[in-house]
Amino acid sequence: PFLLKIRNQIKYFTISSWRPFNISTFITTKPYDLSFKGISSAETIIKNRKLIANSAGFDMHKLVACQQTHSNKVAVIKEKDIGKGSFKYSTAIANTDGLITNLKNIPMAIFIADCLPVFLVDPVNNVIGVVHAGWRGTFKKIAEVAILKMKKTFNTSPKYLKIALGPSIGSCCYEIDLKLVDKFLKIFKKDRYGNS
Repeated sequence: PFLLKIRNQIKYFTISSWRPFNISTFITTKPYDLSFKGISSAETIIKNRKLIANSAGFDMHKLVACQQTHSNKVAVIKEKDIGKGSFKYSTAIANTDGLITNLKNIPMAIFIADCLPVFLVDPVNNVIGVVHAGWRGTFKKIAEVAILKMKKTFNTSPKYLKIALGPSIGSCCYEIDLKLVDKFLKIFKKDRYGNS
């Protein structure tokens, strides 16, 4: 469902099939360091974020970001959270790797390098979510945690939920040892109905 586009000389991916839901997605490509945990200075990060905000058409003062820790914590974004993490890491939502909200026109950001971004939309209840799912978060079932929180908070039905898995590292470039494979098999070998 991803479409590569160029706006203001910036390459980005968007989920074109979500336009009927009035949802904009803007997934940047490699040259932009947007995370305060990256190698660039805070001034460079803010400059890059302003450039992206201008190209994507959102107000950077409303941007909500989190202090990603490879957890399975998912925050429900409310009015009081608008702008958290937009200009300073210290103001970002702490120890969180997923954001969900039913607020309109509030940009939410996660930062990925080789981890998997998971995009969620509940078109019935007008709820969106974004999840940073590295192997640790995936092991802790962060996507499931986000869906269950959407269900509990906003009455989201998984039946109507739309999910998109964004670009991430592939098996061509990322090796894991058998101990980690065994850990995942123990956790994920059965579904919630007990089927192998």
